[in-house]
Amino acid sequence: TNPRNGQIVVMLGGRHTGNIVYGLNRAVQTNRSSGSTAKPLMDYGPAIEYLNWPTFYTLRDTKFIWPGTNTELHDFDNKTKGTMTMQDALVQSRNIPAIRALQKVGISRATTFLNGLGISQKKAFTLNNGIGLYVSPLQVSAAYAAFANGGTYYKPYYISSITTQDGQPINYG
Repeated sequence: TNPRNGQIVVMLGGRHTGNIVYGLNRAVQTNRSSGSTAKPLMDYGPAIEYLNWPTFYTLRDTKFIWPGTNTELHDFDNKTKGTMTMQDALVQSRNIPAIRALQKVGISRATTFLNGLGISQKKAFTLNNGIGLYVSPLQVSAAYAAFANGGTYYKPYYISSITTQDGQPINYG
């Protein structure tokens, strides 16, 4: 998506082309876990916006138990790294600091921030979403485009027509 206006510049929904009747465009028709791409959108972005945290704000990457459970949150390496800056936590894709940031921001403000990036869902967001949103690649692209252009979100849109070099319009759907 073009960060300045939301125009979808290119889209690839799968590898196979040809005579496909009922195809699946993975760019828009699937909501898969975004994994760590959720962290700037739901955790760190709202912390910067609402809590005025600088990127050098420190967070704890120490043992964390999901509230109301006995389940411990782990990272890919099953280790904790102590205190680190928000920037380092993001660069290293650490889960625990991200969830701690989301706890400080609160689900309500994180939801407001996500809505401003065109991301919503029927069920309420939870802490778990701080390390994995169920969104399409197009939604992620449009949300990150807002970061690229200073914070303004533009809803993605397709082209409706093209004018060739010789002035002939070609209209689409």
